Amino acid sequence: ILISSSLRVISQELQPPVLGSDAIKFGNELYSDERYERAIKEYQKVGKWDTTYCKAQLRLSWAYYKTEKYEDLLTSAHELARSCGNLPDGKEFLGIALINLERYDEAIAVFDEAITTWPFYTSFYTNKATAYRLSDRPELAFETLKELLNFNPFSTLGHGELATLCIDNGLLVEASLALNACILFELNG
Repeated sequence: ILISSSLRVISQELQPPVLGSDAIKFGNELYSDERYERAIKEYQKVGKWDTTYCKAQLRLSWAYYKTEKYEDLLTSAHELARSCGNLPDGKEFLGIALINLERYDEAIAVFDEAITTWPFYTSFYTNKATAYRLSDRPELAFETLKELLNFNPFSTLGHGELATLCIDNGLLVEASLALNACILFELNG
């Protein structure tokens, strides 16, 4: 027992405790410099016991997204949803990871559940439409975007996705109109 205690003390001396806010601050600096791999390592230092853990998980999810590590993003999004309560970010990252892993039906189910909870969160609709578009179901993508643009006709995300969907389906005049609306609403904020 004495040997075990002394080894633990030595181990603690070699690895100073990490203050979550410091790791996040340094991670954010690395992230801003587009050094995502190093930022990931900083965010991973924040333990579950730390009060900044949820913030670190959110930033970690962004870094995984930027590095296109979608399996890791899926794990991080599940952890964000499980440990950090009912946040829309966890659902959004979960759905985005599933889209990029070509698990479209699962992504659509995630966005359907999210829309039930947050019905005016526009990116859920655009991501759901993207999943439909990528899974060759354009009519469902159009319906999803119609639903979005009925309650938020100024959604730049919605018009941008509509333009992409129209181009994919050879509707070039409609794509031009959707793209013009996207640009107009983006310029006017």
